[in-house]
Amino acid sequence: MITLYNVKGGVGKSSLAFQLAKHYSLPLYTNDIYSALTDIHKIDPKEKKSELPDCVLDLGGFSDHRIASYIKNSDVIIIPTLYSKLDLQSTVLTTRDIIEVKPDAKIIIVINKTRSNDGKMIDETKRTLGKYLPFDAQYIEIRASKCFYHSVNSGQSIFEIYNANKMNKKYYVNTINSVYELITEIDNLKGV
Repeated sequence: MITLYNVKGGVGKSSLAFQLAKHYSLPLYTNDIYSALTDIHKIDPKEKKSELPDCVLDLGGFSDHRIASYIKNSDVIIIPTLYSKLDLQSTVLTTRDIIEVKPDAKIIIVINKTRSNDGKMIDETKRTLGKYLPFDAQYIEIRASKCFYHSVNSGQSIFEIYNANKMNKKYYVNTINSVYELITEIDNLKGV
């Protein structure tokens, strides 16, 4: 199971979860009954069962008594974050919660929605998180792109959109490369 989690919403969990589910041909689950994604299994909050099949799990940024069980059953946990102080604080809290439940968790931190001129902000984000995280983090930067928006709205993966025509290949190459970097790291951590 690949889990995307951050206690803060709006960091790009759902759009990344959608891409990973498409790439790995896995069902997509969420505990967010208000998720706007289509083709997703919504887990009723009243449901006590916390076991899921092999899937991509998009955990909403709110309290859910089953989160600890989901974390324990995850092969890889991805924590998307942005640059703001609040996002970084939430990322540190999320990471500590995960480590408390699963000390040997395989975690990737995704610095999400980056731009080509964000180098200093990305470095500062890594330094800031490095001061407070209880382990040496693996960071992946994912470029901001309208491709994610088009993907979720069309139901196609960003890879399908990228391969649709030459213009898309030109405009979305950096985003595609960063998502492939994430997939490669997931595969490495899963031992694939």
